[in-house]
Parts: sequence; structure tokens; C-alpha cells
Amino acid sequence: MPRFEYKYLAKIDDIDLIREYTLNFSEPDIHMEKDCLPEYTVRSIYFDTSKFDLYNDKVEGLEIRKKVRIRGYNQPTGKDIIFLEIKRKWGDAIYKNRAPILYENLENLLSLGDVDGLIIKNIKGFENSHSDARKFLFHIYRKNMQPTVLVIYEREAYHSKINGGFRITFDKNLRCLPYPKLNELFVERNLTYYNADYFLIETKFFGQLPNWFKFLINKFSLMRISFSKYVICLDLIGIANKRSNFSYASGLSKYLGF
Repeated sequence: MPRFEYKYLAKIDDIDLIREYTLNFSEPDIHMEKDCLPEYTVRSIYFDTSKFDLYNDKVEGLEIRKKVRIRGYNQPTGKDIIFLEIKRKWGDAIYKNRAPILYENLENLLSLGDVDGLIIKNIKGFENSHSDARKFLFHIYRKNMQPTVLVIYEREAYHSKINGGFRITFDKNLRCLPYPKLNELFVERNLTYYNADYFLIETKFFGQLPNWFKFLINKFSLMRISFSKYVICLDLIGIANKRSNFSYASGLSKYLGF
């Protein structure tokens, strides 16, 4: 069964009220901090071809497209587990391949391709990690993909108390760095920031949106939009090799009036 993803922009001034309403029907994700504002930092290095094919596929509105990235969380601890990811979209439906690896082994994996020796085994929920890692390397090697941009943001994550298949996240403080090195996943310097007046609400679900979330949409006049953090960041820093003159970031800014 496909999993769907809808995105909405909301005013940052409304985040406390939206969170308060959401907590009537949801509870914090297990990954969130227990002793402070429940949020964590998401860090992704995106890969693309020299012609920015994955960027252009999104800008041109292709129905089937993908993103290739490595993803880590929060601040480095010394023995960090990160993830090789392929996120594929078919319209609103999303599919993921995901494989865990120690951050310290990432460069060796990309240079040697030693999936059996370097991908972490026996983690619950990652039974296909070796196959997923090979798919990741296939895309990297086939088109000689290179790191294009580091994308960082803070995330609050909640899942429904009634329907555990419904997940809602609040993403804010979006920032990025062009052409990162593999050892720069956890940097916090020389970053370019996106507009701070809005935050992004993402929903992931099977079937239909719950009624309480439909009410939330109306109550706060949420705007469902197509929003790619990868494309937004490339437009902000102006490095993409575009097949058209359209700027995703400037187009969104005009739509929102800032």
C-alpha cells in the first residue's frame, strides 16, 4: 500500500497554537527530546549529477522522480549512525530505500563499495539494508553523482494516538551549504537561511487524512503546496544548472507575498 505525503506552509506565529491543537490527537515521536522543546535537527547531504538532473526533474514537475541523500541527526557523538537514502515519489505517493552505516565508514563505502563489510546489520526495521545500500550506490556510480548541497532544519515529529500510520512534522529554521564535503554533515557555519516567517507542516499517511487534521487545515487556513527543501536551497544559493529559467524559491516567495 503506498504512503502519501502532503505539505503545508504555516505562519511561524501560529506554531504554538497549531502544536497545542495537534497534541489533542497526537503524541511526540520517540526520537524527540524528553526534557526540552520536542525537536531534533535533521541533516542531509543531497547528491545530483553534474547537470542537476534530479533538481530539474522536480522543477519540471515530472510525476516520477527521486532524491539521493545521506541523512544524520542532531550533533555528532563520535559513533554516529547515518542513513543512505533514496526517496522516490510517484505523484503524492512516496517510497524509500534506507540503509544504516557508521558515519566514519561513509567515505570508505563510497570509494570501495563494500556493502557487506560496512553496512550495519541486524537493526530492526532495516531488514533490506544491504539491498537498499546497493541501490544507493548504483545511482551514485551510474551517473557519477556528487554532493550538491547540505540541507539542515529543526523538526518536531508527532504520530496519531488513534491511527499510528498518520505522522505529522513541523520543519523550521531551514538552512543550507553548497557543495559540502562528506565530512561536513554536522557543520553549522557559512550557512544560507530560508525565510523564517513560515514553517513547513508535512503529513505522511496511508489512505485518507484524519478528520481532526482536515479541521486544522481550515482553522489555520493552511496552504497545501509543493515544497522541496532540496530545490528551495539550490535556488537560494544559486548553483543549479537549470534547464529552464524558473526559480522555485522566487516563485514561492511571490506566491506568499514576501
